Amino acid sequence: MLHKANRLTNATDFQRVYKHGASVVARQMIIYYYPRNNDDVRVGFVASKKVGKSTERNRCKRLLRESMRAFLPQLVSGHDLVIVARPSLLAADFQGIKKIMARMLRKAKLLREEK
Repeated sequence: MLHKANRLTNATDFQRVYKHGASVVARQMIIYYYPRNNDDVRVGFVASKKVGKSTERNRCKRLLRESMRAFLPQLVSGHDLVIVARPSLLAADFQGIKKIMARMLRKAKLLREEK
């Protein structure tokens, strides 16, 4: 579970990220991101009914949440992120999801460069 300060929960915050933010797209997921004037990184997870039944949607969100938890210390501060699961995410394993997420976060320049 993500720390409360790292959770995006308000519907207006989700809408702001969707409307005004940029996005990175892969076959398994979409990452929307929006900069803001704060040090915390907040993340929200979405899995629509296109993904499958509730158990499958919840599994997708759990996998995404756990993958993101590994990257939180390396993320550039001051962003809101919304990660949307796509139906093909169900076929991916955990390590594959982490690799895809890392590639997408680097593409969006949301990961700090390691020296």
